[in-house]
Amino acid sequence: RFEGRVQGNPAVASYSEFDFVVQAAALEAVIVGGDVLLTEGVPLTLDASSSIDPDEETDYDWEFSWTCEALAPVAGDCLDADDYVIDLPDEARIESLQLRGASGTGQTYTIALVATKGARSATRESSVTV
Repeated sequence: RFEGRVQGNPAVASYSEFDFVVQAAALEAVIVGGDVLLTEGVPLTLDASSSIDPDEETDYDWEFSWTCEALAPVAGDCLDADDYVIDLPDEARIESLQLRGASGTGQTYTIALVATKGARSATRESSVTV
């Protein structure tokens, strides 16, 4: 609340009151290293540490959650080169991720990030073809 008073003449006075509502700005999730075309066996690094908090809130730390989904030509879980399901860690940076390719056309994956700080969160998706 802001209150201002103006008084030039002791017999006359006026004032105004204003109410302001300040809301937290939206977060922006950033994925560095995504949206790429890779050869099978080439490691991929994904980095969310450049995600943006316009408010620069210091009461909460960043939390990151990653998911991976195979889209085409084979839909389902993300697999590594040894056909094991990939479980992505909840960290800002994922290093040496090796996704399985598909013979012929290439396998497309969607990597999704949820970046959270306190009660606010933002999402971003990235496409990777192997």
